[in-house]
Amino acid sequence: MNITQHILIVEDNAIILELLDTLFTGEGYSVTAVADGDEAKAALEYERPDIILTDIVMPTVDGFGVLNAVRSHPELAHIPVIMLSAKSRTEEIRFAMNQGADDYVTKPFEAEKLLEAVRIRIQRCKEKRRWMRWYLDNINYYLTRTIPHEIFTPISQITVAMDILQRDFYVMQREDMAELYNLVLSATDRLVHISSNFSMYASIQNEIENVHRDKPIQYSAPFNAAALVEKTVQMCAEKFQRTSDYVCVADESVWLTLFFPYFEKLVAELCRNAFTYSMPGTMVWITAGLDKTRSKYILSISNQGRGLNAAQVAILREQFTVFVQFDREYYEQQGTGLGLAFVKSVAKLYKGTFSITSSPGIGTTVWVGFPLTSDIFVTMESENTMTDNINNDSTTTTVHNTHIHQQTDSR
Repeated sequence: MNITQHILIVEDNAIILELLDTLFTGEGYSVTAVADGDEAKAALEYERPDIILTDIVMPTVDGFGVLNAVRSHPELAHIPVIMLSAKSRTEEIRFAMNQGADDYVTKPFEAEKLLEAVRIRIQRCKEKRRWMRWYLDNINYYLTRTIPHEIFTPISQITVAMDILQRDFYVMQREDMAELYNLVLSATDRLVHISSNFSMYASIQNEIENVHRDKPIQYSAPFNAAALVEKTVQMCAEKFQRTSDYVCVADESVWLTLFFPYFEKLVAELCRNAFTYSMPGTMVWITAGLDKTRSKYILSISNQGRGLNAAQVAILREQFTVFVQFDREYYEQQGTGLGLAFVKSVAKLYKGTFSITSSPGIGTTVWVGFPLTSDIFVTMESENTMTDNINNDSTTTTVHNTHIHQQTDSR
């Protein structure tokens, strides 16, 4: 069943307003046509259009006043707004888009191009709302099922282990005690990881909000990026008992001033995912260094895991990915889905980039890039003034298990 789309048109020129009314009515739209911004704001008190088409220069409240009223109202903020104006200079168009407009059409306009712009914006809005509904359903699922499971499972393991120790301590074999000890240690580590993810994610979200309030963000004393990457990857590989399954190549000449705990956590979460979603005996590749233009620091991590389909990759590229995990009902896996959301937040905070490619049955590659601005990058010439934040050796490239590496080359 086709649902009539509702458009609000705001235009102070009576001839143009009538023309637009006729054009969109003829295309099957339900139209509310008003002559200025005040009338538009009044109409929005009781109407929820699918899209708003507004002139910019109008008496009393202009087009930007309408746009601001829409974007600042929680029930209206999702509605796409197209600006319609005779102003056609690049800086004027860019200003409108920066203010929150979804599109900008210049006068005189071609009817078909305007209709197409409206159709595209309505369709994109529908797709975004479908995504948000899926995302909210996903959050509800994780808050009611996954999160309690992730917390109570290790608590139960610790409780059972302590009950056994209390009951059988004096008659237990040393090997049995060691097994219970390792169980408690593993469960505790799982709880610490969950708590750390929530704490770090909340911290970085607060920093992102501070950027909008023009407050400074955190940086660290310069540290050698290669040393941090190599040490973090090694620790992660040891935890997963995969020390023969990775190759790490890192550029030792790069020193960063990103907030050290954020960058360390970013590397750890990407490595954790790479090992979690691939089988022992398959390779994980980590590269870290400058891009070809020497304008970005790029961290890349690839695995030979089960991979993701195109729809799943598209979801992970969305802005909101907290608590997102895939195929949990088919695969045994731990975690809350906060790790990748944290990685994307670090990239956002420091004006970096996040990219992911994946193919089912082949593997996944994630890239995180940071611009080499004076805020986050220090040249080697300044090395003698730096304090390295981690124990570092002189190794720049680490290659583990020559046999597996040779197998990889022969594939």
